[in-house]
Amino acid sequence: MRRRKRTAAAGLAGLLLVGALTGCSSLGSQLQSSLTETTSAVRTAELGLSLRADDRATTAVTSTALTDALDELTSAANSVTEIETSGSAESDKREQVLDLIRRSTDAVNRARTALTAGGSLASVTSDLADLGDEADSRLTQYQRKQAQ
Repeated sequence: MRRRKRTAAAGLAGLLLVGALTGCSSLGSQLQSSLTETTSAVRTAELGLSLRADDRATTAVTSTALTDALDELTSAANSVTEIETSGSAESDKREQVLDLIRRSTDAVNRARTALTAGGSLASVTSDLADLGDEADSRLTQYQRKQAQ
């Protein structure tokens, strides 16, 4: 009888460990996917603005690129918002990614405003480059953790 209880307890502990590890992996995968979307959106917006600044894209084409970037950022934000976390460490990771997505969305909106107003695109292009670098860095961190 004792042996069964120990075996059951060991089995339960094993299931809990697998569940915890799978949960972490799942969170990492979900955040990684959203970071990939965010990076793509920010780089698309940055490229669109750079091409417009060099007169190699029309305002309409650039506006479409910015709209597409906003759609992608909205999708990423929705995905991250739907992630269920267990504990403050996971919540913190989720909030950090959401913060990056929000700042990226704000930058793309500023880009749309500057494009419509015919103002300088240099500052917002620089902001997007910085946000793209940050998204790339976070994505690389998650990819390394997944590989371990």
